Amino acid sequence: MVLIGLSFGAWQLAHIHDYAYGAYFQWSNYDEGVYLSSARLLNAGHPIFSQVFSSQPLLFLEGLALAVQATGGSADGGHVYALVCGLFALSGVGWLSLEIGGRASGVLAMALLALSPGFVLAAHAVESEAPVLAFGSLAVAASARYARVGQRRWLAGASLLLAAAVLSKLLAVSLLWPIGVAMLARWWEFYGARSVRATTREPARSDQYRGSGSLATVVMLDLCTVLGCFLAPLALVFGLISPAAQWDQVVRFHLKVSEAFPSTSTNFSALEHYLMWDPALVAFSVVGLAAAAISRKRLALIPIAWLAAELGTLGTYHPLFVHHITVLVAPFAVLGGRAADFGGPQRFGALRRLVTGVLLIFGLVAYLLWLPEILGRDGSALTQSQDPVVARQVAWLDAHSSPSGYVVVDNQVLAVAADRAVPPALVDTSIVREESGYLPLSLLVQATVTWRAQAVLLTRALYDDAAYVQWLRKNYREVTLPAGYGGALAFLSR
Repeated sequence: MVLIGLSFGAWQLAHIHDYAYGAYFQWSNYDEGVYLSSARLLNAGHPIFSQVFSSQPLLFLEGLALAVQATGGSADGGHVYALVCGLFALSGVGWLSLEIGGRASGVLAMALLALSPGFVLAAHAVESEAPVLAFGSLAVAASARYARVGQRRWLAGASLLLAAAVLSKLLAVSLLWPIGVAMLARWWEFYGARSVRATTREPARSDQYRGSGSLATVVMLDLCTVLGCFLAPLALVFGLISPAAQWDQVVRFHLKVSEAFPSTSTNFSALEHYLMWDPALVAFSVVGLAAAAISRKRLALIPIAWLAAELGTLGTYHPLFVHHITVLVAPFAVLGGRAADFGGPQRFGALRRLVTGVLLIFGLVAYLLWLPEILGRDGSALTQSQDPVVARQVAWLDAHSSPSGYVVVDNQVLAVAADRAVPPALVDTSIVREESGYLPLSLLVQATVTWRAQAVLLTRALYDDAAYVQWLRKNYREVTLPAGYGGALAFLSR
């Protein structure tokens, strides 16, 4: 298990600097520019929410800012941050599989995850899904540990990790479902053990049931533990750090985006596109699901609930982008690892082991048939950056602004590459922000004037903002760029 983590980490480290995403995956790096620009502004002393616009909760950007600061402000710090999250996610998946099915399940689940192209991208991309995978996997694993051994400290740890996941991205609240299933499994085990004691008058089978009180007491203590360790950190963060602005940007903004993009008709095609990156993982998870049904282990319901909760959330979320779907890869891998679990009720005996062995062989054969294609996609997931248009745009910003000055761009990747700051209110100039009404002309003008933007380069959403372009033409000097700049609109301060 350790060897899998080390091998995966070494491969990712070799692809940290100056790598883009393969065209096959349709993976945009736009968010990376937004988040890295935001992290640099946080490190420069601009407070989040009150100055720096952020549609994600506090913990994600603060963690990213620390990683960027630790690497001297380099964009590579963001990819290191994603890699660390990926290694934690690998550990969480291995731990959860170990708790449910044993060492063989843990090794298989980690191998499936490490080889999945979707996870290769998730462990490199600067997206909020990376810490969700990390904290979420560890949270579900800790809850499985509680369900197995009954020590409430593991439930408290799971709740704190869940809070960290939600403070990285609000959609992580769906992880309450697998943690709730783990609690139900524990309560059922507790009830069964107490029933045996009551009918046979035998002592408890282990110290984990001794002195625990009634089932109602256990349920009450568990619920208080979850509510205290999960809700308390959320209340502190939302209550103490720009509460009105934070609520507006993190919660109300997403509600407005849903209103602006009401359709979920494309969600299924997006899910299908993502799952086709690694059909072998999906096939192996089906085999693991069949093995779980045969073993009839209650703890096997935890990854099933995890996958169902994520699918339900993604199915109703809009607009759905491909990076959102990366959260599915962890529960898929855990279910795939179940194919290597030969344990189960004694009454099945040799027959159950035989059937499970046949299922495992079927899964391995299917995986080996797809493996060359999967390895090919792994190899093409990260490619050397070779976009001459972007290089020219970055060079133009570098030549027409000072290192201490501000620029306005609607693709913040350009500002990061040119090592230039953007106005804090304009770190995100995406189409979804504009369409939801969170990027009005008044805000664009105020931010451009307040921060005395030296250069403006428009290539995306603001390119088609007629009102802002008209204002720029009146108050800035338009520069006609030659061919080779992607048709960008360029302006310089007078």
